[in-house]
Amino acid sequence: MRVNERLLVLTLASLNQDATTTGITVDVRGVATHPEDDLVLAAAVSSAANYLVSGAKQLPLISSYGGVTIVGPKEFLALIV
Repeated sequence: MRVNERLLVLTLASLNQDATTTGITVDVRGVATHPEDDLVLAAAVSSAANYLVSGAKQLPLISSYGGVTIVGPKEFLALIV
């Protein structure tokens, strides 16, 4: 699915406006196939995110962890459009 450039710019601006910085308070180890993905998952769970959008091929296979739904970019775009 292709996204037109104007929609992309508006979406990124909205995300930047509504973004919140939070510290990692949840330790996640051995859940994802790569340790760096565990860190991303820990950040999502610590911030009580609804969704974790990842282009990593293995991470969306988990589907959810700690109350966070894990989806690929195309799936997330379909949810919000």
